[in-house]
Order: sequence, then structure tokens, then C-alpha cells
Amino acid sequence: MAEYIDKSGIFEDFNFKLVVIDALLDKNPSFEKELEVLVEECTENYEWYTDAGPIKEILEFLSQLNIEKKVKGYLEENKLLSDEYRKNAYLRC
Repeated sequence: MAEYIDKSGIFEDFNFKLVVIDALLDKNPSFEKELEVLVEECTENYEWYTDAGPIKEILEFLSQLNIEKKVKGYLEENKLLSDEYRKNAYLRC
């Protein structure tokens, strides 16, 4: 599997970006509709039980997704981008 990075440059750890995106989905973010359409398109004929791995198109969309500056500011202000917080976030998942 290819290694994905955050192409917006906010997150050093792509997996942590996924944790943040997952949390944002509870708050009806601006990208939600676009992501829903992409998921629908990509999963319509997806073979779920073939061990095919992650869906490349969705991972590419998420890697390019630019989290709004106010979200980044909130994360920085509350030290949610620190290494210590990221480690603890993984433990909570």
C-alpha cells in the first residue's frame, strides 16, 4: 500500500489527520457532501471481502483535503497537534 501524507501541510501524521476528519464529520463540515458522493461512487461496486485494502480515490481525496484555518487554529491553540496528544488520540480510538 502506498504511504499517504497530508498534502495541505497541516499534519505531519496522516493517520492523525484521519482521526481529526472523523471527529469533524460529527459537526457537518463543508466537505461532507463531496466525501459522501465520492464514497457512494467508489463503494458501489467495491468487493468488501477481497482484502483489497483502502480505496485509493478516497485516501487521495482525504490527503488533499485542506482543513479550514480556523480548525487548524483551534487544534494548535489547544495543543492538539502535539506528539503527546496524537499518541493519546490513537489510544482513545
